[in-house]
Amino acid sequence: MYRPVYIGSRKINIVDRTRKEYASLARIAYNRLTGKFNMNRFRSVLLAGGGALPLEEELRSLFKSSNVYSAGGGEGQWLNAIGFERMYQLRRRDANGA
Repeated sequence: MYRPVYIGSRKINIVDRTRKEYASLARIAYNRLTGKFNMNRFRSVLLAGGGALPLEEELRSLFKSSNVYSAGGGEGQWLNAIGFERMYQLRRRDANGA
């Protein structure tokens, strides 16, 4: 159940405010990624770290051609491990001149 938050005597709906902030953050992330990468080349976007789960819904609405995944249920470390393994493979491939 939602409990109101007050700043002074002003009541703030923290749920709505949080949703607006996540939507804003998602737009910033989307704009930065699409400014640097051709996102049509990516099939998936993996979100890891604190705050990834609430961003998932917002980013799904923006990345229409990609699957967006976050680590729900405490699986964040698993996504981190997959990402580090992939980085290792890419660096190894680059070092071998492939």
